[in-house]
Amino acid sequence: MTAVLPRHHWLHAGAALLLLASPTLLAFHDGGFFAEATLVAGLVAWASVAVLALSGSPLPAARIVWACVAALAALTAWTAASIAWSPLKDQALRDAERGSLYLALLVGGLLVLRDRRLLRFVEPALALGATVVACYALSTRLLPDLVETATAPAAGARLWQPLTYWNALGLLMTYGVLLVIRIAGDRSWPLAMRAAASGAGPVLLLALYLTLSRGATAAIAVGGVALFVAARRRAIVDAAVVVAVCGGALIAAASRFNAVDSLDGDASDLSRQGLVVLVLLLAAATVSAFGAVAMARLADGETWTGWLARRRPVAIASAALVIGLTVLIAFGPGPNTDSEPVGAGNAGPGRLRTLDSDRYAYWRVAVDELTDQPLRGLGSGAFATVWRQERDRNVRAQDVHSLYLETALELGLVGLLLLLAFIATAGVLAVRYAGAYPGLAAVAATWTVHAAWDWDWQMPAVTAPVVIAVAAFGAVHEETVRHS
Repeated sequence: MTAVLPRHHWLHAGAALLLLASPTLLAFHDGGFFAEATLVAGLVAWASVAVLALSGSPLPAARIVWACVAALAALTAWTAASIAWSPLKDQALRDAERGSLYLALLVGGLLVLRDRRLLRFVEPALALGATVVACYALSTRLLPDLVETATAPAAGARLWQPLTYWNALGLLMTYGVLLVIRIAGDRSWPLAMRAAASGAGPVLLLALYLTLSRGATAAIAVGGVALFVAARRRAIVDAAVVVAVCGGALIAAASRFNAVDSLDGDASDLSRQGLVVLVLLLAAATVSAFGAVAMARLADGETWTGWLARRRPVAIASAALVIGLTVLIAFGPGPNTDSEPVGAGNAGPGRLRTLDSDRYAYWRVAVDELTDQPLRGLGSGAFATVWRQERDRNVRAQDVHSLYLETALELGLVGLLLLLAFIATAGVLAVRYAGAYPGLAAVAATWTVHAAWDWDWQMPAVTAPVVIAVAAFGAVHEETVRHS
């Protein structure tokens, strides 16, 4: 497989960079949730598509790829059509603009990722973006004197910046964990890059924990299974063990510091404890990175004793860290169970031990209203109106917190079938090429499950990586068909 247009390789490289950076850029603009960010991102994405098309980039030709694009285009068009009968026309317009953004990312990805040299960097680029977001998010908690951040009573103790929604941030962290494990376990990458990916694992896991997102925590299990099934490589398992052990120890230690774990304390407590946890974080990341190197050497036939003998300082430092973390976890400070976390109820670490949620009320109302307009739905954005009329609790909600149920309610059977057609065609492509790009397959599987639990579709920062993954699979299929 060679570059599609060697004369315009610089153009494709620039477009690919913009495409792969889009989830991170959106993440730092409130996840892309608000209208201005969605509109600007959509205009830039469509402008890129136009430039690529005019430069001579070949359009998709395979039927399954066309079917995937057509399904998403039809869903977007149907969303736009529902403005005519939606009770919230501005919201319906925003939903149509969001669908248009996803369509532009899909088409742009199909045009630009036909070059294998660019396609190879999709997984590392998305992993890097998630890690950058994780570092910023953690800095708001561990370095409060240096990184200023907004507060939200509804967030409580949950890490929520920069996406402004803790569950979305948790899902993005889940993507990152899966992708860095995939890279750390891929021997085709340089060892330094694999070590860096493994070192990022504990950073992403700590950020995931501090979001206190139950859905994202559960979804990582789904993504992990998908990753192992798709990759079928021992190195992936080894990488996962290293990241899980280092990240798990870090989380266990960090949970002993009340100010970091549950925002229980004053500003000085958070500053002091944040620095301690930051040191632990750097140590865990370093050990995880060296663990990846050790696993690689062992896979090459070197023994544990030989590897450690040549790296005594590393071995001593690692042993000291393990002993220190064990002592800290067992005898260090612990959570104050008598205090309440900052913000609303069920917004502290205790929420990870319960399934209590307002979602059940949202789902019940949505199910009760499904029969009002079963074919065309009530119109995009209509749930907010339905909830205000039918709710049994004083909670504000705009979304059903389930993509599939919300689509059935607002866009009817027509919209639901179009959504399922997009997911099904994308799934066929993902399954076919999951072995070559298991990290992307794991991200897609994670999103597909998590979207049934939350409003991921409304957060471009967490849906854009999935659309890019689908575009990557489609681009691989196009080149495979073209060369067959």
